Amino acid sequence: MDGVGLETRTLLSVTFTGDVVKDFLQSSLQNVVCLDADPTKEVTIDPSLKPLIRISGLEISSIVVSYDTNVDTMNLGFLQPLDTVTKKRVIAGDVDNNGDSGTVNWGVLALQPFFQDFPGLGGPETMYAMLDLNHDGTTDVVAGIPNNPDVSKDYQVALADVSNPFLSSFGQTLPDNTGMFSLLNDPDHGAFEFSITHFSELYQSVVNQPLTAKSVIDIGAFAASTADFSGDIFLPLQTVPFGRLLGSMNHAPTIETVNPQQATVGKPLTLPIRATDVDAGQTLTYALDAGAPAGANIDPVTGLLTFTPRAAGTTMLSVRVTDNDTPGLSTTTVVKVTVLPAPIQIGNVKLISANNLMAGIAVTLDTQLNPTTARDKGNYSLVQLVTTGKGSNAVTTEKVIALRSAVYKASTGRVLLTPATRFALTGVYQLKIDGSKILDQWGRGLDGNRDGRPGGLAKYALTKTGGKVVPSARSM
Repeated sequence: MDGVGLETRTLLSVTFTGDVVKDFLQSSLQNVVCLDADPTKEVTIDPSLKPLIRISGLEISSIVVSYDTNVDTMNLGFLQPLDTVTKKRVIAGDVDNNGDSGTVNWGVLALQPFFQDFPGLGGPETMYAMLDLNHDGTTDVVAGIPNNPDVSKDYQVALADVSNPFLSSFGQTLPDNTGMFSLLNDPDHGAFEFSITHFSELYQSVVNQPLTAKSVIDIGAFAASTADFSGDIFLPLQTVPFGRLLGSMNHAPTIETVNPQQATVGKPLTLPIRATDVDAGQTLTYALDAGAPAGANIDPVTGLLTFTPRAAGTTMLSVRVTDNDTPGLSTTTVVKVTVLPAPIQIGNVKLISANNLMAGIAVTLDTQLNPTTARDKGNYSLVQLVTTGKGSNAVTTEKVIALRSAVYKASTGRVLLTPATRFALTGVYQLKIDGSKILDQWGRGLDGNRDGRPGGLAKYALTKTGGKVVPSARSM
């Protein structure tokens, strides 16, 4: 917008002077909407003429729109771009940008002898707004200087002729809706400004519904000339909620801050997403944006987010809240969820024998252990249960079997316990694993609950059956 502040402002009535900035944007009385052109698109100028013309007078930077409720009139202004050399805005229709819309720069003529520039958008030059009143993607009304050199080149409002599927043009004229306009051959007042009168009646006749603050219209623009070498400019239809022109602007919902969350694989995370809207009476709808992982869902009405993670890692859930205005406005928030693996469970306990002597115990744990705690032999104990006496006088004591080492292999999650000496498994032996000291990478104990509490003491009775040494059922 060439540095001009184009926020919504108030305007009671527009007096056209050919200066859009002063007439619309620097006013302080009714709501003004500005529709910017795509800055990457501009009128194509013959490369040989580009250094002389720089910017064509067919260029449009923005469409500026206001509505006067007192006289039921829509006012529009085409904001022309600034010339970086002259520091002035180009005159509307001054195709060669020489400061006069009716003459041609001699340098341009030297390169293109047939180049023409007609005064006041005359001849084959055209510039007009396109209005889609029922928001269906098809232009209903056009307002501006017609694109047919065989008809009157005065400012007109007309029903759109949509026989050309690529571009609307002027059809049946609407003199009752044709208001005032300004198109001056003046570098300081060279904007094209115009009005559409009895606008609500025009809307009603086209849409068959009354014009209200909930109505939505689309506005675009087109400018071209077939008599020179400067191409054309097309501004696609852009949506204008009519309430913005009345001061009843819709506001996007506001979502309460959501702190980072922590979850565990396989355990549901439940999180209420709370949002509000300052516009009374609106209904909010909650949804997850595309890319949400499997297991994530949100209730569209209550905003209750549920997520049962299937894999460890960091997940970003994008939640969108949309109001039911026309058009609806949305707000998004991203919920960061750090997913921890499921609590580690102790797996198989396998005894390793050599010459019928126990040479070691292989315990399957997990691949994501804190290696320091996993290979600390003090976290394991091997004892022989010695019972003396009989019946009620029986007493069982534990005889500790020293361990030489505990070796943890992270790739398999197994720990190999080696006793200080080999021995025959002829009595009753027990392996104890302290699950409160052997931790995973997140500080949780083995067999701990999913809320992170440490695990308990796991005990395995070791017996010899059928010539094979196998563990019995595990007890805690």
